[in-house]
Order: sequence, then structure tokens, then C-alpha cells
Amino acid sequence: MWVAQNRFDLSENDRWAEPLDENLTHVLAQNLSVLLGSDRIIAYPWRIDQKPHYRVEIQVLRFESNSAGEAQLTARWTVIDETRKEAPYLKESRLTRPAKEKSTDASVAALSETVANLIRDIAKTVIAIDRHRET
Repeated sequence: MWVAQNRFDLSENDRWAEPLDENLTHVLAQNLSVLLGSDRIIAYPWRIDQKPHYRVEIQVLRFESNSAGEAQLTARWTVIDETRKEAPYLKESRLTRPAKEKSTDASVAALSETVANLIRDIAKTVIAIDRHRET
């Protein structure tokens, strides 16, 4: 957690239950599946016979809480229509959510909300591309 502009403190006791990149990948795939109404969301690497219609690439630049209890997620992401050779849809999301109280649980919940908002943004973009594709 950032406690000052140039000081970051690691918690002695609090840890993620699994590697963060694996957790984010799992949550993204699961929630996109629900929001897009598809059971065909697959995480990379996929089998050669499972080439997706749309590919989403995400670069997480910031995912942390600060000393004020505010969760921050900054991510650059791209949606690529693999079936058409159009320019990819490039986006950047800067999401913040205040924690409801100063605790690890509240900080994690606020971080989770930023991830949920990112997933909603990605789903909206995929839906928009799909609608445009049908016209």
C-alpha cells in the first residue's frame, strides 16, 4: 500500500490466495462469460482449433490501494476482432473506488469493484463491436 508519494509498505500478514495474474485471468473470463451470455470464453493459451472471434489483451499498469483507502486500477486494453482485419479497439481505463473503511477486507472489496467495472467496460466494447459487425 502506498503510504506516501515515495513510500510503499508491504503487509506482513495479508497475501493473495493465488497468484494475482491467474486470479485476474480467471475472474475476467468468468465475468465476461456472464456479461456476454457465452460459455465460449477461453483464456490464453487456447488450443489451435479454438481460435476466438474476439481477442482481449489487457496490460495492468496499476492495481493497488493507497493510504486513504482508495483502490486504483489503471489498465490499457485492446479488443481485436480476429475474423475481420480491422484496426483493434484500444482503450485505457483509470478506475478508482473508495474503501468503505480502513481495513484489508474493505480495500480488497474496493479493488474487486474496480475489476468488475473494467470487465463491464470490456463487455460493452465487445457488444458494440459485435453490433457494428452485423450491420
